Amino acid sequence: MTPTQLSPEQNAEREGLLRTAVESYLATIQRIAEFLSAVAPDLASPHQEQLIKLRHRLAFQTTPETLLESQEILERELAAIAEKAAEVRDGKIDDLQRISVILAQADDALLIRKHGCADQLRHFSREMDVACAPEKLSQLRTFVETVQQESDRLFARLQAEMDRFRMNLTTPEAASSSDPVTGLPNLREFARQIVARLSRTTAFCLLIFDLQGLGQVDPAFAEEILKQVAAGLASQVRARDLACRWEDGKFLVLLECGVVEATARARQIALGLTGHYRAEMDGQEAIVELKAWVGLAERRPEDELHQLLQRAETSLKCSRG
Repeated sequence: MTPTQLSPEQNAEREGLLRTAVESYLATIQRIAEFLSAVAPDLASPHQEQLIKLRHRLAFQTTPETLLESQEILERELAAIAEKAAEVRDGKIDDLQRISVILAQADDALLIRKHGCADQLRHFSREMDVACAPEKLSQLRTFVETVQQESDRLFARLQAEMDRFRMNLTTPEAASSSDPVTGLPNLREFARQIVARLSRTTAFCLLIFDLQGLGQVDPAFAEEILKQVAAGLASQVRARDLACRWEDGKFLVLLECGVVEATARARQIALGLTGHYRAEMDGQEAIVELKAWVGLAERRPEDELHQLLQRAETSLKCSRG
């Protein structure tokens, strides 16, 4: 038997090894497709379809040519996903940098306002020292000191809240695209999708829903009420629309339609959110009546996100009268 000749047993072993190698390769492609779908469904959807098609083709037509071609396709699809992921990452970095700048400016503004108020109070005190009768000076000084102490506490609390918000920006929860209470997209994801739509010519409107009455609910029941509100809101928007929790009892909705249709739908959604909500916890029950106010802004060609949001907030204030 020459070196190039194999026994039937060796041929069977070689074919078994080749079959195992191909099956492992096909399983790897399947796992990559599943992983991409789980980690980045928005980015990976078209590429996942290509990988699934590639796997099916190799399963029915396994030749040296198709294997070499599959390697090129796999590398191309993975490179495309990596490029998209890098763009999203860079966008989030830009968002964090812009937010950091805003927070720094707010820090400066608070500090200036704090010192400005303190200076005004001291000046007022000196002026009153001259103008007031001696028996009133002690009361005045006590009043000024009390106001200044309250001001210091207020600014300290605002500073702490800003520090907490800044810290949250670096946590995994902040990087997530979902609100942990309602399960709706969070504000970061909502902003990302609005910015993406602003880069296109698609007509859409931004709605703000503000639920009045939530402050009457015991905090222990508030989350359950918010979940019910979110579920009701999600049931009233279409798949191509978008809803997210903004803050406290405020929700944002993006409707892909013109202002006439959006106005009618805004009233309908507000009516659907208005009403009584009931929550139970540890044998206790809370019932609250919520009223939904809505503000609306139609996108304009020159709009940036903050301009669109500002007009929607102005509309919300007008709706309350």
